[in-house]
Amino acid sequence: YLKVLVGYALFLGVPALVRQVSPDLAVAVQIAFALGLLALIPFAVYWSRAYLLSRSTWRGIHFSMQPGAGSFARTFVVGYLLTLVTLGLYMPVWLNKLRKVTTDRSRFGNHAFRYDGDDFEVWVMSIKGFLLSILTLGIYYFWFRAELSRYQLEHTHFGQAHGRLELTG
Repeated sequence: YLKVLVGYALFLGVPALVRQVSPDLAVAVQIAFALGLLALIPFAVYWSRAYLLSRSTWRGIHFSMQPGAGSFARTFVVGYLLTLVTLGLYMPVWLNKLRKVTTDRSRFGNHAFRYDGDDFEVWVMSIKGFLLSILTLGIYYFWFRAELSRYQLEHTHFGQAHGRLELTG
């Protein structure tokens, strides 16, 4: 929270100080700060997950996340841009890739998790879910989310085990 407070102080304070000297320069500083803040979003997402996992235990064994927010940030930014360019069609693939990066870097004690969900399968499932949700005025959405959750958990592995979920719409 102190880091965020310092960030807000800089984000709001520096342009206000620069505005006293040059209003035009203050606008440029504000734009630069906004772009910098956007660049920090994927890192903040990764670090917040790492923080939550580091505070979680089960039977005295800690969860953790390997360092490496850079690969998550690259996947995040590239996927975000591709999602914008494809008008949202890439989003299921992007979210599946983000799940893979975060799951593959998550650990329980000294054992790693692994995710092997296929991007194309998730994309087909999501397009079908989107179209059927539109046709049913949103009613199918619950079945789609259940199917996606089942798929994701069945493709999450821990050692020789994998998840199973019996959730339905």
